Amino acid sequence: MSLQTFSVNTSLLENATASNKTKAVFLPWDNPSNIISKELSDEITFLLECLVFPILTIFGLTGNVTSLVILLHSKMRTPSGICLASLTISDTLFLITNMMRKSTCIIDRINTLVSSNFNATSFAALFYLKLSFSRITTWITVLISVERLIAVILPLKVKMLVTKRRMLAASIFIYVATLASISPIAAQYKVGYVYDPKLKTEIAYISTSDFYNNNINSLKIHNEYFLTIVFRYIPMILMVILNVVIAITLGRGRRWRNTMQLFGRNEQRLKEETRITIMLLVVAVIFLLCLTPGDVLLIASDVITGFRFLGTQHNIFLVLSDVSLLFEIFNSSVNFVIYMTWNKQFNTIYMNWFCKCMHKNIKSRKVTKTAGETSESSMSNKTVTDSAIATTQASLAGEEKGTRYDTQQKISPGSGMNEIYSNAAFVNEENVE
Repeated sequence: MSLQTFSVNTSLLENATASNKTKAVFLPWDNPSNIISKELSDEITFLLECLVFPILTIFGLTGNVTSLVILLHSKMRTPSGICLASLTISDTLFLITNMMRKSTCIIDRINTLVSSNFNATSFAALFYLKLSFSRITTWITVLISVERLIAVILPLKVKMLVTKRRMLAASIFIYVATLASISPIAAQYKVGYVYDPKLKTEIAYISTSDFYNNNINSLKIHNEYFLTIVFRYIPMILMVILNVVIAITLGRGRRWRNTMQLFGRNEQRLKEETRITIMLLVVAVIFLLCLTPGDVLLIASDVITGFRFLGTQHNIFLVLSDVSLLFEIFNSSVNFVIYMTWNKQFNTIYMNWFCKCMHKNIKSRKVTKTAGETSESSMSNKTVTDSAIATTQASLAGEEKGTRYDTQQKISPGSGMNEIYSNAAFVNEENVE
């Protein structure tokens, strides 16, 4: 799909409609051919972008940060652990950049102008980073499948072929190569400003850059074919093949177990390595399931007429784009649960760390409570003494002293909010692949 930019100018549309009575001009979201209405589309996207995405992102970030701390533990610094740490970093960065992109949904409820300007000025950078980290996750998952295939097929040579240094080098290469390959995306946009007489201020909008306009044909090949094939279809095909082979090999467990026993592995170690293999297999399968809706959406936008951002089926396309994005967010948020379920060592380190923190917290509370009780006892004794002295002085002087209380009221001025309407720039971000 090609990179497209669409700016709304109501006056031009009105003039075009007036000059051509036989042909109506429709905005994508108001086109009568849309399967669903703009109102229903807005309700669904609001529910996803303003409620579901933030909740799932917070859950994912919490789990990913915890996972990264555990994976950096000395006992987890294995070739598989390095791959999982690289995957956790890319998942975390994807969640952060994606949430920043979608935060305009929430900002728009507070200030429409600020939301519009933030969307226009940050779109190029955030979309480039979000897309890059998403594709890094794809190839890191492929790397994990390759590592596990070698461990299952060639258990006697896995330590020689798969080392921590090689896995780290491969992960760094994936990061650098992906960021470099997708970098032309960031250069295809530029930010412009137009003065709005109603608001009496300049409004930012997005448009294609001179770099894009001068290299349309080359960038079309890059966007439509290179990025889609290299970062979506090839990794998906490879993961299907790799994980089918791993599953078949695990199914023939007797031969693999006998080989591992010849290699000097005891039964307990064999069970643990089998669980790790199953865990990584689950990670890959969930990734495939979560990325499939996005791939189907891309294919459908090429096959079905009008099923694209600026097409006659704009509303349903927008909803399904958010649904496919929801699956990607889920994929980047759920790995902590998988590690806790299938990796015994990961679970043990987490529980030890969690229990240790809880023990320190309880101990700190006990110390604070004891100190508080001691302080309260001292203050009570001091109050009794001061009260006795004050009473004696009052009786000797024959005077009573009252206490004066001053009251203050805090008045919070109400704040009003004016609803702002502005022209918007819409960019087909989901189809730049």
